[in-house]
Amino acid sequence: MTPFNATAERSRRAAVGVLALVVVLALAAIFLVGYLPNRHYSRVLDDMTRPATWRFSGTGTLTFPAEPRMGSMRVLRVAMQMFVDKPAPTRNGLSSVNLRREFGAGEDWSGYNRISMWIRPDVSGFPMLPLQIVLHNDGAEKVPDKYNREGTHYVTLANNRWTHVVWEIEPLARDRVTMLEFGYWVNKMLAAPSDRVAFEIGQLELQRVDADHHTGWNVAPGKISFSHTGYQTGLSKTAVTSDSGASEFQLLRVTNGVAGAVVLRKPLQSVRGRLGEFRQADFSEVNAPGSYALRIGNTEWPKWVEVMMSFLQSVVSGTGPVLVRTLSSIGNRICCCG
Repeated sequence: MTPFNATAERSRRAAVGVLALVVVLALAAIFLVGYLPNRHYSRVLDDMTRPATWRFSGTGTLTFPAEPRMGSMRVLRVAMQMFVDKPAPTRNGLSSVNLRREFGAGEDWSGYNRISMWIRPDVSGFPMLPLQIVLHNDGAEKVPDKYNREGTHYVTLANNRWTHVVWEIEPLARDRVTMLEFGYWVNKMLAAPSDRVAFEIGQLELQRVDADHHTGWNVAPGKISFSHTGYQTGLSKTAVTSDSGASEFQLLRVTNGVAGAVVLRKPLQSVRGRLGEFRQADFSEVNAPGSYALRIGNTEWPKWVEVMMSFLQSVVSGTGPVLVRTLSSIGNRICCCG
């Protein structure tokens, strides 16, 4: 072999070796990514462009508007029939609808732990829209169960505002999901002439996220458990956290969404009971109505909590997901835990 040919052969072998190494690394990366816990990804369940994928029944109409919402989001729209002179021809006399998105013989959603969607009510004569959402699983464990304790949630939606609804389904069986179901009934047997009820749903997705802490009474690391409905002036006000290593907490006054002066600084209390051991922040002495941020160590959660002047005023403000066992409404986001 000539020197020229030997050099070319060495270059060719080196190139083949590099290529083989790249392929091995790529395959290893694919393998590792496939088994990494809590990696984030999503899958569109319905883009609202195929009406045939939905089943609708009841006293109302289902349409799929061509005009996108919030940029490019397509939606479905349900408009209720309102009965003014006589009750609806239903068993309870209330106008009601049932909306179903079926998934054939069933799909395995075990790789996902959140259902995400956007909903906007369009109502008149009603203060808000309560909507029922049900997940059906026909696998080894049936959902809902025979007692209807699992898989059914109600969300309460503010009128004429897009709300991001996320349902944490980590604790639910979902190895053979056959259907998502939406239900609503008008809570008036005889409507006023000006009453109107409609709602739109868009961007229905499955997501894989870092799962919320959902089982047990203990508080997830780095989180604060607080009253989602605010606090009444003149009464007890407490929040609890896990053992964060912090020895004290701070309560800061919030003005225009910005945390300002510290109005209270106190030691955390250790509380032990039949449900476990907790660290408690007691700020009962603060009674000035307003917005506050609670800070424990490096944790500042929620963004702010509204302290009530009365039981009747709006009580919760802020952004971000919230750990709850049933339902909470924070800003324009509603989070449900299975």
